[in-house]
Amino acid sequence: MLSFLRTIGSPRPKPDASAPNAKSMELLESVTNSTRKSSPTRPQHLQLPHGDAHTPTSNPDDILGLDYVPTLPPPPPNSPGTPRNQNETESAARRRNSRTPREGQGSSVALDGSLKPEGDLYDSGSKLGKLGPKVGQPRKDSFGLLTNKAGAGAGADSKEGESRLDFTICMLSTMASVAGGLRSIIAGVALLWLFGRIFMTTTIALHAVLDCIACRLLLHKGKVFKRWSVPLLAFHSVVDMAVNYLYVLSCQVVFVGFLVEPDGTTCDDWVGLYRTLETLTGVCWFVICCRFAVFVLTSMYMLLNSGKIKSCRRQANKKRINAALEEFCHDGKDMGKHVKPLKAVWTLSSILAVSWALASIIGCVRYIFLVNPPNGSGGDIRSCDPLDDSACVLPFPSNFYLNEDASTDTGFRVQIDGFSLPITKSGEFVDPSVINELDGFSTIAPILFYLEGLREGGGKGVDEGSGLPTADTLEDSLTSKSTTLLIDVDAMELVPHFSRLSLEKQEKPILTIQAASPLKHSNHYAVALVNAADADGALLPRSPGLVKLVEENDDSSSLPRSDLFKNTLLPALYSAAPWITPADTLPDNIQMLFDFSTISENSQLGKLRKVRDTTVSMLNSPTFEWTDGPEGNLKTNKIVNHDCSVPGNFIARTVHLQLSIPWFLEKYGSGHRGATLDSAKVLTGVTEETGNLKFIVEIPCSLEAAATSSFSGRELSSVVQYGHGLFYSREELISDTKFLHRMADENGYLLIAADWRGMSMFDLPIIARVLLADPSLFQATLDNLIQGYASMLCMLHYTQTSMLTELPSFLHFNGQPVPVDPDFEVTFYGISQGGILGGGYNALMGSTNLLKRSVLGVPGTPFALIMGKSADFEVFNNIMLLNFYSERDIRIMLSLIQMAWDTVEAGGLLAPPVAETPPPVLIQAGLGDAEVPTMAAEILARSYGAKTLPGNPRDVYGIPRVGAAAGSQVGPRCAYTEVLYEKEYGELPEGDETPDFNNVHFCVRLDSALQEQIVEFINEGVIVDPCEIDSCIRTKAWCL
Repeated sequence: MLSFLRTIGSPRPKPDASAPNAKSMELLESVTNSTRKSSPTRPQHLQLPHGDAHTPTSNPDDILGLDYVPTLPPPPPNSPGTPRNQNETESAARRRNSRTPREGQGSSVALDGSLKPEGDLYDSGSKLGKLGPKVGQPRKDSFGLLTNKAGAGAGADSKEGESRLDFTICMLSTMASVAGGLRSIIAGVALLWLFGRIFMTTTIALHAVLDCIACRLLLHKGKVFKRWSVPLLAFHSVVDMAVNYLYVLSCQVVFVGFLVEPDGTTCDDWVGLYRTLETLTGVCWFVICCRFAVFVLTSMYMLLNSGKIKSCRRQANKKRINAALEEFCHDGKDMGKHVKPLKAVWTLSSILAVSWALASIIGCVRYIFLVNPPNGSGGDIRSCDPLDDSACVLPFPSNFYLNEDASTDTGFRVQIDGFSLPITKSGEFVDPSVINELDGFSTIAPILFYLEGLREGGGKGVDEGSGLPTADTLEDSLTSKSTTLLIDVDAMELVPHFSRLSLEKQEKPILTIQAASPLKHSNHYAVALVNAADADGALLPRSPGLVKLVEENDDSSSLPRSDLFKNTLLPALYSAAPWITPADTLPDNIQMLFDFSTISENSQLGKLRKVRDTTVSMLNSPTFEWTDGPEGNLKTNKIVNHDCSVPGNFIARTVHLQLSIPWFLEKYGSGHRGATLDSAKVLTGVTEETGNLKFIVEIPCSLEAAATSSFSGRELSSVVQYGHGLFYSREELISDTKFLHRMADENGYLLIAADWRGMSMFDLPIIARVLLADPSLFQATLDNLIQGYASMLCMLHYTQTSMLTELPSFLHFNGQPVPVDPDFEVTFYGISQGGILGGGYNALMGSTNLLKRSVLGVPGTPFALIMGKSADFEVFNNIMLLNFYSERDIRIMLSLIQMAWDTVEAGGLLAPPVAETPPPVLIQAGLGDAEVPTMAAEILARSYGAKTLPGNPRDVYGIPRVGAAAGSQVGPRCAYTEVLYEKEYGELPEGDETPDFNNVHFCVRLDSALQEQIVEFINEGVIVDPCEIDSCIRTKAWCL
C-alpha cells in the first residue's frame, strides 16, 4: 500500500525504451504480412482515415491502440520511441508520448508503451479500420469512469504499485474471511461443548454464512470488483468490525464472570476454555485489523472516484488508479490464477456455513417453538403408574417404582424406567440412574399428582370451609377441613403439610403437597385425596386406576399392591382420619390413594459423611501439617493492602490463599468441573490425589490498629466464615458486604470465604448444560457440592490449627502480629444460597468441632420448593423450557432432583431420627421476601427445632415461642426471627403465581436490630430478642 501511495504521488517515470512490447512485435509481424499480401506495391506510409482526407502519419513507429499496425519502412532496430525528426528533442518526445486520448478520440501506442491522439473515427472499410473500434471507442472502468486499457501503461513501477493496492484489498479481505471462519469454528465448538445444543450456535453460524457469501461475491465470475462491490465491501468491513468487537466483549464477560478467580488467577477447571477464548479474542482482533485496512483502502477508492476532486494532480492519480483497476481486475492474466482457487474455496465454505446455519435454525425451531411432545406423551404406558393418567411418572413418589433388594437398608431400591420420565426436545428421556441408586424416596421433596376436575373445583371440598391446607393453615391439614391427607402408615397418624394447585393457568396443572418438616428416614407413608369437589360442588369421581386396583385387583406394579391397599393403606387412613367412614370396598369419597417409602439415612447421607470423615482423618493425621512454599500445601496468591484512613473503609488487608487438599472427585484440572465422585476413593477412604481450594481472608482495620499498638484496636475475637449467594463467588465478601466489614471492624472479626463448589459462578457452564441439554449431569453438581463441603472443612482446619496459631506474615503489620484471643471461635454466616446450603453445612459440621455456631440469613428448604416459588425461578424456568415441553415437566424434574439434593441440604441431614446434633443456629427471615419464600424458612426452622422469640410479629405453626436471653435466662439454642415488611408482604400473590422482585431479601441483612442480634450471638453465644420494642414490623423495605 505504501508503495502504491508513493507511486501515485510521484512524477511519471521515464519509459524504458530498451524493452519493446512482445505483443506489439506479434501484431507488427501479423499486419506486415497482411499488408504485403493485399498491396502489390509497398506504400511509403500507412495512411489512416481522418474525415474525408487521408493524412499520412509522421512517424513510422506509430501503432493504433493495442493493435500494433506498422508503417513502412519499419523503424530502425533498437531505437523505439526516438524523436520523430532531428528538430524534436527527447523531452518533447516524452511529453508527446505521455499524452492520453480525449474522449471520442482514438490513440496510437508506440513500442515504448506511450500514447498519442490520432482522431475520432476509423474507416471501417479497411482492415485497419476494423481494428480501430477496439482501441478508439471510449471504455468505462469498474466504477463507470471513462478510461482506456492502454492508459495503464504509465511505466512498469507505477503499474506494479497500482495493481498491488487491488491485490492488497483482495488479500486482506480473504485473510479476514479466513480468520473469521476460524473464529466461527472456535466459538461454535466452544458453545456446543459447553451447552450440548447446536441451536446455541445459530447467530455464529449466520455470521459465518454472511462472511463466506460476501467473500464469494467479491470473486464473482473471476472479477475481484464490480460496480457495487467496493461500497458493499466497505459496509461489510464496518459491520464485521462491530460484530467481532462484540465477540471480544463477550469473551471478556466470560473471563471476568466464569473463568478468572477473584485473585486474578485462572480457574483451574477452565484453563482449557480460557486459552480457547484467548485464541478466539486474538483471532477477532486480527479480523478487526484486516477489516479496518480494507475499509480505509476502499474508502480511498470511493473518494478518488467521487467526481468531486478538482485538483489536476488528484485527477491524474484517479485515472491511474482506474486504469490499474481496469487492467488488473477485468483483463489481468496474473489475477486469474489467484481468483479461481479462492472462488472454489469460498464456494465450499459457503455451502458448509449454510448447512451449519440450517441445522442451527432447525434446532431453534425444535427447541423454542415445539410445545407438544411426540405422540402427545412422554412415557411408555408399561412404565406408568395407572393411578394417575395425567402424566406417566405421576403420582410421584410412589412405591410403584420400588423393587425389592435385600442388599439395602430398607429392603427396596428405586427402579424408575427412563420411559416414565419427561422427554426432552432432543427426543431423549431423562436418565434416572442417579435416583435409581437410592433405596427410597426423598424425605422433603414435593409430592406430586393430579386428578381430572381438581382445577375446576379449585381444590375445595364438598363440605363447607374445606379445601387445600396452606402454609398459613397447617393445623387444618390434620382435620376434616383438608382435602389432602399425608399419612404416616407405620404410626397410623397424619402428618402436617400444605398443598397447592400449581400451574392452574396451564393446560396441564399439578397438585403439590409439601410436608411441614422432613419426613422420617426408612418410613412408610401414604397420600390421599378425599372429599374433593368438582366445579359444581359435587364429589369428584375416583381415580379409575385406583378403582381397578382395589376393587378389580388389576395390578401391574412390581410389588403386589392390591392387598397392600386393602389390608394396610385403607386401615391406616381410617385410623388417622376417623371422620372417613370405613367400607368393605373403596369409599366414593376417597378419590386418590398411593404410598411411598422414604430413603434410609445411610443411602441418603452415607457418601457425604464418608467424605467428611476421611477428610478429618487425613487432616488429623500426625504426619500432616500445613506448610508454605513451592513444595508445600499452602500458597499465598495475592495480598492487597487498603488505606484505613479512607472514610467508609473497614478492611486493612485482603489476602488470597490457596490450599492443596484431599480430592474425592474422579479427576481434577482443566475440563473436569463436571467430574463426579470416585466411588473407590469414597468407599476405601483413601485418596492420594489433591486439588486446590482458593479462599479469601479479610483483616479489618481494628486488627491492624491493635497490631500497631493503637488504642483504637481490637484483638481477634472470632473468625466468621461467609457463605455467598446464588451462583456468586467468594468475591461477594469483598464487594457486597460492607455491613459485615463494619461489624468485623467494630468487634474484631477475621473474615474468611470460599466458593460453594458446585453452585458458584464457576459452575454456571455445568448448570447451563444441566438445564439445556443433560439433566442427568446434575449428579456432577451434587458431587461437586460434597467436595466443596470437604474443601471448606479443610479451610476451617487450616484457620484454627495453623493460621491463627503460627500467625504468618500476612497477619503482621509493621512487623507486629495481630493479637488473637486464645478462646476465639468460628461462626458461619450464610445469606440466601449461603443460608440454604449453610443449613446442611452446619448440620454436617456438628461432629467435627470446627464450627461453633451458624447464622442463616433469608434461608429455606427444600430447594425444589424455593425454586418453584421464587422470583428468581422465572429465568431458570424459561431456560428449562428450551429443553422440556411444559412447566409441569419442569416441576416433575425439580421433585426428582430433590431426591439427590437431600444429601447436601438440611431437609436430608436433619430428617428424623437425627444421629448428629448440629451446632446452634440463628435463622433470620423476611415476611414479604420474593426470592426465598418464608414458608421454606419455616420448614428449615422446624427441621432445626428452632423457637421464636416473644417479640416475633406472628405465631408460626410448629415453632413455639420461648423467652430470649436476658439476665440469667439463656434463651433458645436455635431461634427463628422474622421481620415483617407490611407493604411487600401484602403484595405477595396468592396461590402458585411467582412474586415480583422487591427489596426484602436484601433488607433483612441490613436491618440494624437483626445485626445487633447477630453480634450478640457471635460474641456471647446467646440469642436476644431484636423485636422486643417494635415487634420487627417495618412499613416498607427502604434499605436500598
